[in-house]
Amino acid sequence: MRVKLGDRELRLLAMLQADCKQSLKDISKKLGMPMSTVHEKVRKLEAEGVVKGYHAEIDPEKVGLAVTAYILVNLDTHNMAGKHVSPAAVAAQIARLPLVQEIQIVTGQYDLIVKVRARNIHELGEYAIERVREVDGINRTMTLNAFNTPKESPLLPLKDWVLKE
Repeated sequence: MRVKLGDRELRLLAMLQADCKQSLKDISKKLGMPMSTVHEKVRKLEAEGVVKGYHAEIDPEKVGLAVTAYILVNLDTHNMAGKHVSPAAVAAQIARLPLVQEIQIVTGQYDLIVKVRARNIHELGEYAIERVREVDGINRTMTLNAFNTPKESPLLPLKDWVLKE
């Protein structure tokens, strides 16, 4: 469910998204609002689930996860027992695997796109074959290795033209 956001909330979200370590005092100065108002708005945005958490952005290569790949997953429409296979149920199983960073349920030839990070191509291969393909309900997979990543950002485009109805 979408939350109605005004210009002040959008500006606050953009500032938190750019640097969540800045103090509420600094944010209140930049926004021209009392610190108590900023604090109240942040708490409300957290309570409404707009702000889901605060995280450090870590360089995957510097922590040994140099290989990024996308595994395209095609599901069996029915499993061996003849039951319908739910994309959401399969996605939930895959989500429990530790190298998985992201899963999208999509339309088209494939049902899921799974983003994984691994230490090396050997680990990726083993993981795709021995872990992902073994999840119940998967018919076939195709793994796409990323050579480089020109852009990757967790930041949302919080511009008026994107969020206004």
